[in-house]
Amino acid sequence: MLTFIDHHLVEFAATIPSSLKVKGLKLKYILRRAMQPLLPDSITRRPKRGFDIPLDAWLRGPLKEFVLDTLSENPLRAAGYLNHTFVSRILDEHMQGRQNHRQLLWPLVVLEFWRQRYL
Repeated sequence: MLTFIDHHLVEFAATIPSSLKVKGLKLKYILRRAMQPLLPDSITRRPKRGFDIPLDAWLRGPLKEFVLDTLSENPLRAAGYLNHTFVSRILDEHMQGRQNHRQLLWPLVVLEFWRQRYL
């Protein structure tokens, strides 16, 4: 069985010229053509769509303690490059469910975690 994450498929796809992968503004052209006999037109002809992970819920749930520890006031004050008052406010709003600040919080968590670990 061949899956889309099979290394043989990935290696083969790397050998295909870009002109066959993209036709005009159509992305995944060759993949769509290859799947046409197997999938309905409603799938092979629809526009490309992204997918999202439930990061907002993860920040409030399984990652909550990690996020709170990483973005706590003392390390932020010591680092001096982030406004700890602002970070504290958006963190509180997110944790209380009043706002979804995942797009602000996650990059801050990653940056601050990296800083604490490597600097």
